[in-house]
Amino acid sequence: PLAFRQDILAGKLAGRSRDVLLRSRFELISQSVVTGATRRKLRGMDPVADVCDGEGSESCILNFGLELECENGVCGNRGLQRRAFVTTEAFKTKDRGWGLRLTADAAKGAMVEEYVGEIVEPSEFWKRFDATDIADPLYFCEFVDGLIIDATYKGSFARLINHACTPNARLQHRSVAGWRRVVVVMIEDGKAGEEVTVAYRLPDGVNRMWQKCLCGRRGCVSGKGAGAGV
Repeated sequence: PLAFRQDILAGKLAGRSRDVLLRSRFELISQSVVTGATRRKLRGMDPVADVCDGEGSESCILNFGLELECENGVCGNRGLQRRAFVTTEAFKTKDRGWGLRLTADAAKGAMVEEYVGEIVEPSEFWKRFDATDIADPLYFCEFVDGLIIDATYKGSFARLINHACTPNARLQHRSVAGWRRVVVVMIEDGKAGEEVTVAYRLPDGVNRMWQKCLCGRRGCVSGKGAGAGV
């Protein structure tokens, strides 16, 4: 079975949760896995960033506005390339399985973690989805052009982020050297110890509307099916 590399996980998991999660069939990866025709489809899908003339320059601001990371070695618009993520840890929640929380304060706009996994075609996604049990957690993330990121067995700690009807983070698409990527970004300031949450949205055709939302936030749509996966 696939397993975490223990040296990577050291200090990332809270308390005894580390021993439990290490026994799961999961491989921690830092970049999405994509092969064959799917890789050819993605190559060149996004424009390459304009040459950056330095942080704060017109070209830098334009790239940032278009969600393109600059490729200048000294520019600050290179968060994904530098893996400039806030510090987090996985922890076991009271009633929602695993979760991800901040271990230090994080400002609005800070990057939390890149959402990575196996990038699959829609046909493969539905095959995998149909093989899940109705009670299974889902680790699927809509990507681009109908493609899906499946973080069930390969992914990052972003897969542990739970739903909230009023979340403190969201998924944002970024492009690096013409390749589309997805990163979790804070949409408000967060405090150390605070759980990172996003608002799930189920893909068309996935019907789990009977499931109860357990986020407990003000304005929660409890019992109306907030969703079951990113």
